Amino acid sequence: MNVKELIISQPPAAIAALLLDKFHAKPDDRERVMKRLVKFIEGLNQIEPVDCGHLILGIFHVDEDGDFLDPCLYCKEELEAGCRADSELAGLEDIGELAEEEIERLAHLRDFPESYAFEFSPWNEILGYEIDVRNAYDVGATELCAAVIWEMTFFGFDEERVEAERQKLHEAAREAEEIRKLPEEEQRKFYVPMEEVFAKFDIPERTEEEKQEAHRKLCREVLTNNVRTYQALKKYVREI
Repeated sequence: MNVKELIISQPPAAIAALLLDKFHAKPDDRERVMKRLVKFIEGLNQIEPVDCGHLILGIFHVDEDGDFLDPCLYCKEELEAGCRADSELAGLEDIGELAEEEIERLAHLRDFPESYAFEFSPWNEILGYEIDVRNAYDVGATELCAAVIWEMTFFGFDEERVEAERQKLHEAAREAEEIRKLPEEEQRKFYVPMEEVFAKFDIPERTEEEKQEAHRKLCREVLTNNVRTYQALKKYVREI
């Protein structure tokens, strides 16, 4: 099954309702936005998908706002060889009992392939990404459809606009690369020190204790996400 087939298998109105909640539409705007979303979802049926050897797995990740369904994109060729069977992440279920030093150490383990962003990818490629049916129904098929569409329309519901944003990104990357070639004193002319940014927006500087607590919290989130990712990838590899 690919993304397009998964979307077709779900009621457009159900997918649209989940997206509507993400947009936080005003009460008097909800009906209009809902109709536009349904029309857009139905219109995806007109796009011919392209298979480019990639897979999307839905994984529940965590950030400061709590759990969220993350549609993670992987190159299928990298998965089987990239997941270490002997990883220390394999036996982890609850990190609550671990010491902070151990959490920080384990948070730096990368015993699985990296996922790829796809918000700039052509829509025919996104619709052609493989979907693992078991994973889709584990996390919620309708929810996964909404999560994928949310990512693919991050820069708008017009693919030409997405392409324009992609070109801006390429240009910004090119400019950044040119700046990195300059002598260090010249590079400073293009960057604003963090202290100046904090001062400009009247952001109080964090205490050392606050910095340490933020670091510990980040390590816990990273490790939690790494464990969940590893488990999802190993389950997929084991079942193929």
